[in-house]
Amino acid sequence: MRRSYPGGAEDEMARRKSAVSGPATDQRAAQRFTLILRAGKLLTDNGEYLCVLRDVSSGGLRLRLFHPLTLPPSLKIELAGGEQYQLDLAWQDGEQAGFRFAQGPVDTDRLLEEAGPFPKRSIRLRLHQPLTLALRSDGPVVQAQLHDISQFGAALSCAERLAIGLHLELDAPGLGRLAARVRWRRGELYGLVFEQSYRLDGLARLVARLQRAGNEPTKAIALARVNH
Repeated sequence: MRRSYPGGAEDEMARRKSAVSGPATDQRAAQRFTLILRAGKLLTDNGEYLCVLRDVSSGGLRLRLFHPLTLPPSLKIELAGGEQYQLDLAWQDGEQAGFRFAQGPVDTDRLLEEAGPFPKRSIRLRLHQPLTLALRSDGPVVQAQLHDISQFGAALSCAERLAIGLHLELDAPGLGRLAARVRWRRGELYGLVFEQSYRLDGLARLVARLQRAGNEPTKAIALARVNH
């Protein structure tokens, strides 16, 4: 079902869409670009959700989700470089949605460059979930905490010292069985690299399910098994 919002939003989005197929002068005036698989994440009070930007102008953008999600009237989007933009929802039609930039016209060149506080990298989704780490198949277990996950790895904290290069096998409810290794360590914070990466759409749907479960009163405890 298509949802629209007051203030001429539908008319504005129609004008933006017409710029794509209209005369070249109109396209230049709208400063509109088509984006193919430009990933970002939506920041809401209920979690972070992967999306793909499909087109953008100085006044707003259109994006695609990977799963059903009722969007709030106002939210933020973060791109691969860490730069964030405040958005006002103009319309939503299933997994497609259009937004206006809340702060007014933006520099589309800067947005397309994904300039921001971080080097361009895969989108990381914050996902706080407790983990139990078994150091051997028959050894003691220690508690850990998952902090974020991307297509290619994850970050967790653990009081137990884990060696760089250590191979891990994660078996977590909702995540399935994942093979990974320790790539870096900063104090009690560890970065893992998955041996097999996620597809963008698969990760989006997985995290959406886990965040819905995490918002329920009872949270599952995940089990991660460490293989020497």
